[in-house]
Amino acid sequence: MHEAPKDTFHVTCFEASNRIGGLWPIDKVDDEGLVNPDMCVNQSRHTVSFSDFAWEEGKASFPKAWEVGKYLERYVDKYGVDIKLESRVMQTEMKGARWEVRVRERAEEKVCVLSCVLGFLICKSSQAFKNLRLQPQDLTQV
Repeated sequence: MHEAPKDTFHVTCFEASNRIGGLWPIDKVDDEGLVNPDMCVNQSRHTVSFSDFAWEEGKASFPKAWEVGKYLERYVDKYGVDIKLESRVMQTEMKGARWEVRVRERAEEKVCVLSCVLGFLICKSSQAFKNLRLQPQDLTQV
């Protein structure tokens, strides 16, 4: 999607927590994440990475948890993803050629109408990242 002409796609990410990264701490002294910032991840940085965004040179093969949080922040900074914080996806439903996505945003529920839904990534297991390899024919066109 990053190679598509500018403004072809508007990507929105719904994040249930109040910050980027969910359980991942974003600095060495972060106590808001569910993981100790100093913990080493149990998969190499080559496994916990996006296919279009490399880790910085010189990082350990098994980074600290806070470095994973920083990696996620760098990704958002580079690609300008629209992240809706404190927004939990409750339901998705195809309505004609569009998707209705019911979201609980903070204390309020609302429905977002999207032209396509590429996929959902639920990070509740040790497999925190997944590379989606979609072809143009996989997208729902409007």
